[in-house]
Amino acid sequence: MVADLSRGGLRLLTEQSLEAGKVYAIDLEVPISSGRFRVLELQMICQWNKRNGRLGRFEQGFALAEPAPEFATTVDALKLVEERSRSLRA
Repeated sequence: MVADLSRGGLRLLTEQSLEAGKVYAIDLEVPISSGRFRVLELQMICQWNKRNGRLGRFEQGFALAEPAPEFATTVDALKLVEERSRSLRA
């Protein structure tokens, strides 16, 4: 599960620990409409990992291993949706 997302990478919560320093192929499903998803195929480097005892899961921080313009565009679009949602609640 994606816990945090930025232009520089993401933070995942997983059942198993992943090896820091290793490159992983990650298919990120991004919702585009009700019940529909777009898949971003990314190469990401695990920068760090730690066990989150409170959640009983592992947290891993990932950075892009190679440029992925579609990732940056998606992050920007999701942040815009979040900002609009916040302004509607205010």
